[in-house]
Amino acid sequence: MIRYLIHQGWNYGHPPLSASLLASAGAVVDTVRRMVPTSKAAPDASGGAGKALDALEQYSRRNCLLIHGLPECEGEVAVNNVLSFFDTKIGIKLPLYSIDRAHRLGRRNRDHKRPRPVIVKFVSYADRDMVWKSKKRLRGSGFLITESLTSYRKRVLDEAKRMFDRENVWISDGRIMVLGSDGTKHKSNTLQDLQLYVLRAQNQIT
Repeated sequence: MIRYLIHQGWNYGHPPLSASLLASAGAVVDTVRRMVPTSKAAPDASGGAGKALDALEQYSRRNCLLIHGLPECEGEVAVNNVLSFFDTKIGIKLPLYSIDRAHRLGRRNRDHKRPRPVIVKFVSYADRDMVWKSKKRLRGSGFLITESLTSYRKRVLDEAKRMFDRENVWISDGRIMVLGSDGTKHKSNTLQDLQLYVLRAQNQIT
């Protein structure tokens, strides 16, 4: 089932995924998690099963984006704030039905000075992609739009930024990309991918 879902929808850049397929992916991830012992630390996804589960979880997040810096107030309606933000900050008007759900992440900060990020799940990938491609308009505004990554891929991203220049590391549809010194792009979704890339680069130098 896991491999089937990944095969059906894991080719980025292809037509938008159906809501039912994304829901199925999320349901499978939840089921597998209940079957596998949990750990406070992010799992090592370098192995076959772990890699497949991480890929499936990331796939289920494909229609999601995170908004950082959006002011927070008591009794707010997150969806309305998000739609207003898209309209006024990046010039994109979306109808209410284009958003599946939107809510704050984590516990509320007591000082209220640092707003919690808002996770937004779009109904269609097309709308999500349109917003994502317009994020450059936020430069210098104090706002930031990022992709929603699994806990493991966050680890990989942090490690990639530690190993390489931050300017040469970015996210593309859930994939961690690294720009090599020769100008080539490398996909590194696991810590093992990063290690292999470093070894290959060292062998080329020597």
